[in-house]
Amino acid sequence: MWNTYAREAERYGICKALVFPFPFPSIDIRKANEYVIDATHKRPDLFIPLLLISPKTEQLIQYLDVIAGAKEEFYLPEARSNNSFLASYDLLQQFNRVLLIHPHQSERISRIQMISSNFPRLKIIIAHSGRKMALYRR
Repeated sequence: MWNTYAREAERYGICKALVFPFPFPSIDIRKANEYVIDATHKRPDLFIPLLLISPKTEQLIQYLDVIAGAKEEFYLPEARSNNSFLASYDLLQQFNRVLLIHPHQSERISRIQMISSNFPRLKIIIAHSGRKMALYRR
């Protein structure tokens, strides 16, 4: 499937694409991440990979030389705990990688505050932050 995207990207003049697995709760994170890494190895000129974050840091460590960072998604069961990814956040910060985070709307502010106060040098991209109520407080 990635090769179909690559052909279409070339057709429309897209020269770089940030890629990551879609985080269905039922997926095997390891296999999904390996799919992204495989596509990146085949098209390093096009794909900028992010792995799905996991409480286990083995894949992040294994692919630190390839990845731009990791993506955290509220759909994943592990994301429901504020402490599940602390080791991954630390690793991303140490190696100057990016965290793309898609927190649930109800916890967006508290989650970003927790991460940024504990990992002040971690680069964070907030998914969909351009929406009019992205940082809305009640």
